[in-house]
Amino acid sequence: MPTLLELAKAHATAEDRHDVAATVATFSKDCAYTVEAFGIDLKGKDQIAQHYSGTFSAFPDFSTKK
Repeated sequence: MPTLLELAKAHATAEDRHDVAATVATFSKDCAYTVEAFGIDLKGKDQIAQHYSGTFSAFPDFSTKK
């Protein structure tokens, strides 16, 4: 099992590659993802995958390094 730091690094690396599957793989089986500033409240990997897919399409220069 990865440490929390390893998991966070894997998540950020997957986001930077715009790899939806790898990003979602860093979430737990019964995950939820909330972004209060935008009123986003997602439940489960399918909804989260749709969110990331849309985000990466809408913001092609999205990166955790900026």
